[in-house]
Amino acid sequence: MGNNSKSTFQIVIYIFAVISMILFVLIGKNKQVIASKNETNSATSDQLDGIANRQLETPLQQALRQAIDRRSKSGLPVPSSTTYQIPEAPTMIQENDTFVMVVSATSTLYFEHPNQAGLDKWPDVVITADLPTSANGYVKQGNYNQEIRSFIEQELPGIWEQHEFGYEPRRYTFRETLRIELPDEAAEKIVSEAVDLIDKRAVEELVFGFTETGPRIEYIVEEEWEECILGACFTIAEVKAGLELDWDIGLRLPFQVDLRTPNSMILDHTYMLDSSITPLDWSAEQYEQAGLEGADGNEFLLRYVVFLGVQAEIVGIEAVDWGIDAEYDGSSSFTTPFGPDASFPLPTIELSPEQTGLQWEVVSSVLAIGIGLRIDTSLSQGEIAAKWQVLPGSDATGNGSVTYVYPQVPVPFGPLTTGDFATDSDQAHIEINDFQYGLDEFLMDLGGYLELELFGYGVEVTDFDIVEIGVDDISDGPWLNIHEGTKDNIETFVDVNENALIFLPLVVK
Repeated sequence: MGNNSKSTFQIVIYIFAVISMILFVLIGKNKQVIASKNETNSATSDQLDGIANRQLETPLQQALRQAIDRRSKSGLPVPSSTTYQIPEAPTMIQENDTFVMVVSATSTLYFEHPNQAGLDKWPDVVITADLPTSANGYVKQGNYNQEIRSFIEQELPGIWEQHEFGYEPRRYTFRETLRIELPDEAAEKIVSEAVDLIDKRAVEELVFGFTETGPRIEYIVEEEWEECILGACFTIAEVKAGLELDWDIGLRLPFQVDLRTPNSMILDHTYMLDSSITPLDWSAEQYEQAGLEGADGNEFLLRYVVFLGVQAEIVGIEAVDWGIDAEYDGSSSFTTPFGPDASFPLPTIELSPEQTGLQWEVVSSVLAIGIGLRIDTSLSQGEIAAKWQVLPGSDATGNGSVTYVYPQVPVPFGPLTTGDFATDSDQAHIEINDFQYGLDEFLMDLGGYLELELFGYGVEVTDFDIVEIGVDDISDGPWLNIHEGTKDNIETFVDVNENALIFLPLVVK
């Protein structure tokens, strides 16, 4: 989409030349044994069905889409509409002793004005190329603008009274058709390798986090009330209160990791792979499938169960001897925060004795005791990091790191180099592991306070920590690791062949 005032009709010729190269058929030797002729029909049908279930596009469609996306994100003009007909699944038709495979696709770009193509005016259609020396046929050089103008005027009389020539709307349509004929004994090999050319996608759902189940805590408060008259003090009342607490606090952050590779690779070549992260919000069933407590599908866990017992003796009389139970669940469910604008929906919580239910009146209108709770959270998310490697015993080598910053954005990594490194393997075993969730800030503090009320005057007499979890308590740095007891990697196996068959111009979207 340049501003060249001369014809770019030559570019059309070059485009078709490139397409021809893309569709070039190169049949090579494969390591795998070709299936028997009797299995050909059923195998090809199953494999073609597999292709039909993939979202495919041709390299031309992919190049057009990516170019338009880049221009749009950069604020540059783009077509007013684009249409990509997803290629039909390859169809295999048997004609006598020959199999015919057909793939077709259509792409349409519509421009309401040349400025949507980055042009001030549509360029003249001029053919200047000479006929190649070894070619038969002819090339009629010249400027075709007048012929185009007259043709449109004939089809639509008066059109140039409504539009100025060179500024009219235009639609460009690219139709791609590939037809290949091959003997039936090669059909199984052909289809198998066609499938191999389509990108392979591995998907795993993993979960960062931790769950801390608190130890049983016992907390006892004893108080003595004395009357002091004329220098003598007499014990009037003794109060003893006991607290037993069980609690759970945790953070579970599920995510999906995608790993995309070629479906097969060629020996002695170098490849780049890519991976992406999608944050998730799991259900209780998904947590249980991962080996964790369902907990109603909550990502943040905060629960406690409390038993309170009180004994009071007044002037030698056992006046009070009772216990109460209280429970609180401050857990919440949300999608794993990930990305520059992501944040944790975890506010600081303070529960008064009235809210916790942990209060009692020891002596009516004189003495009351209560226990409140505080939950302080301070979290902010950075990036996600991981490591990748080709495992030993593979026909490939490579390792390194992957850093994810944005959700659902593929991150390229590599290089992976294939070679005849293993005597008993024709595959590359690729793994991404050691996932770490970056934390710019992390602190969870569950604490309580004892509140006394004497003659109607309330006073907070003491704070106590139940548990304080900082980043050093859950990892060796500012990272949240994969939750203990859950799957911690994604892996895939890719066939490595001596040669490849390149004829099916389809890629996965």
